[in-house]
Amino acid sequence: MPGLVPAAKYRFFTNISQKSQNNSMAEFVVFKLDAVSVGVSAATVDRIVNAVEITPLPRAPAIALGIISVHGAMVPVVDFRQRLGLPGRDLRLSDRFVIARTPARSLVLVVDSVDGVFDYEESHITDTSEVLPGIEQVQGIVSRQGDIIFIHDLEKFLSINEAASLDAALTTASHGAGAAPGGKDAF
Repeated sequence: MPGLVPAAKYRFFTNISQKSQNNSMAEFVVFKLDAVSVGVSAATVDRIVNAVEITPLPRAPAIALGIISVHGAMVPVVDFRQRLGLPGRDLRLSDRFVIARTPARSLVLVVDSVDGVFDYEESHITDTSEVLPGIEQVQGIVSRQGDIIFIHDLEKFLSINEAASLDAALTTASHGAGAAPGGKDAF
């Protein structure tokens, strides 16, 4: 995508994860996709940056938009819009990348905007098995200023098949490319 500015100059949050002193509180990064508010555990988020060009990743599952290079590592960019069933759209200069990690891998989430980092009492988070049974990636729902926030579990974001397919595509790309996509780091 021509005209994108290197995101390293526009770090909004770095080292977001800070343990709350109160164990009954949970800290989430909240962002928007269209009118939908989504949160992920702040402990999983490394940083939030402006969008940069995404390099296609052949043979990746449909949920993967491609990869970017973060400190020399190929990090998959995933389509949160698709996971939520929202209409797809082209990447915009105003989009943000949420660079997060799970025990299995780092992921880049493309989001429209970031609302911030918020603490919620765990007792105020509704378990989704009560209201949205069968949706494993949504671990809870919380309300903030009249807005419903869907709390996602990034460990469950990819299905087993998607994770295996993504791993295979990343392995193939790393053996074929030898260097970071595009020859330089995005961050």
